[in-house]
Amino acid sequence: MPYFPSFFLGFVPLFFALAGWALGRDRRRVFAAGTSIVLLVFSFGRFTPVFWLAYKLLPPLAVVRFPVKLLIPAMLFVALLAGGGFDALRQADNRTWQRRVRLLLPLKVLLGAVVLVWALSFVAPKSIAVPAEWILLRTSEMYAPNASVQLTAAQVAGSVDYLLKMLRLHLPGLAGFALGGWVWTLALERGKSWAPRALPAVVLLGLVQLATENYSANPTVPRSFYTYPPPVLAHFQDSQTPNRFSYVFRETETTPASPDIQSFLSFELIPEAAGLSPLAQAAFRDRLVLARGTMLEKVEGVSNIDVEWSFPPFLSELWTFAARGTSDPARSSCLVGRTNVRYQILRVRQPNTALREVATIFNGSSEPSYLYENLCVAPRTHVAGSVFHSTSATETLSRLSSPDFDPNWHATVDGEEVPILRANHLFRAVRAETGRHEVRFYYRQRGLRAGLVISVATLALLGALYAIELRRERKPTIKTPRP
Repeated sequence: MPYFPSFFLGFVPLFFALAGWALGRDRRRVFAAGTSIVLLVFSFGRFTPVFWLAYKLLPPLAVVRFPVKLLIPAMLFVALLAGGGFDALRQADNRTWQRRVRLLLPLKVLLGAVVLVWALSFVAPKSIAVPAEWILLRTSEMYAPNASVQLTAAQVAGSVDYLLKMLRLHLPGLAGFALGGWVWTLALERGKSWAPRALPAVVLLGLVQLATENYSANPTVPRSFYTYPPPVLAHFQDSQTPNRFSYVFRETETTPASPDIQSFLSFELIPEAAGLSPLAQAAFRDRLVLARGTMLEKVEGVSNIDVEWSFPPFLSELWTFAARGTSDPARSSCLVGRTNVRYQILRVRQPNTALREVATIFNGSSEPSYLYENLCVAPRTHVAGSVFHSTSATETLSRLSSPDFDPNWHATVDGEEVPILRANHLFRAVRAETGRHEVRFYYRQRGLRAGLVISVATLALLGALYAIELRRERKPTIKTPRP
């Protein structure tokens, strides 16, 4: 999406990062390299068992909604290593080159592996296609809930064919970079006069590639992309609080027989979308159906399209139940209605006793989407007169999704600090005695003060270390003659 950051680095920064680890003298480089690798593995999220196991061992990882965002701190450590690598190559001496095998060996292995895979893609493509097909099928079986949404044989074949074409196209370039890094390292070691002078040019090459590739992945869009009010908002009732809506994906709503039923129209008909790139048009279409709604539009959206295993367990259980826990769409709609969802936008019409159709919604395609009002919507706060205790998530969600269920949660009491309980599986509640009370919730970020203190202390420590390092570098070195 246009507002998503791109994580493209290219070979040059990675080469400098490798040099920082291989040739640097600071022991902290090992910590930086290890941390970047750990964060990289974690960023794959549910596609490997590593994050799931770490989540079980370290519950605070629950705050990481999208593991892929761990690439950001991972790239921070790569950048630190790259800066150290530039300094190491610029100030290299005989002692530095004693560790050259750490730099040359990975380059040789990379070059050999790339050339081998590239050759196999032409000479023996099945040696790549067969394991690729196996991985695709096993992954599809592992994460797809049922056979109807798993990858088809045609999809797998198309994916493998695309993989082979990309390997044939891009691996020669990667091999060229690896070979160039190898040759340049040897030239630096042997004291070739042109090698150190090439350092600024190589850095400039890396910066240009970074800027070019990242900009093409995140094109600039006009201001109207963000300020355009989706037509669906005109159908929402006025409210003092943001209207909460949901865009819920259910496997039963898919139409495998006609996958292109909502093909794009020409966005030139919408002045705000005229001239948008295809990538931006896809994001703009999501805005039309509020799949990318923001609080700036006085809407508060929830969606289960991007649910990860990194969600807190009670949220994962809620969305799993809403999408697959019941075959009755009315119960699924009532469940999200209990979370104060007033409106739902569906891709196809469906008979649902819990919903009332409000309007058809233009979504940029030849087939409209449909806006429904949720008849099971519950207010954000209300007082309950009774309590039912349950220790089973499935039983709780099943009761909560029943159309005749009366939600029972309430808030704080007469300004007195009281324990907050979890009710209805995902709501906050407090206990109040009989009588008239003032009930109030307030929000204070847990750990904000501690985090601020730690951040300020860390900044001060880094400043002190930097000052000490500067003083040490400026202090003249006195060599005592040997007797």
